[in-house]
Amino acid sequence: MFSGLSVICNGSSVEKLYSAFNLYDTSGDGIIQFDELVHYFHAIFSVILSNINDKNLKVERLAAATAKNALNEMEQDIETGGLTFEQFRLWFENSSLLKI
Repeated sequence: MFSGLSVICNGSSVEKLYSAFNLYDTSGDGIIQFDELVHYFHAIFSVILSNINDKNLKVERLAAATAKNALNEMEQDIETGGLTFEQFRLWFENSSLLKI
């Protein structure tokens, strides 16, 4: 746990991204599958949107749509594909979400 905190506080951006990747690769197979991406985005959006009272905004739908978009951008099939760390890094670095 302390080594994880050390990476989050002091690690390079790649080390931080690798820590996030490993956190959400719950199966430990080196690939973040669609359901793992949905879980990842759900956690992020739940925190970001916690102070917004918009009954039409559904975190679950937003997380699923963003996960689908991530896989589509990396030309991966939702049912059978997933993102390796390198694909996750490339998607993250080129994501339109970061350009908002």
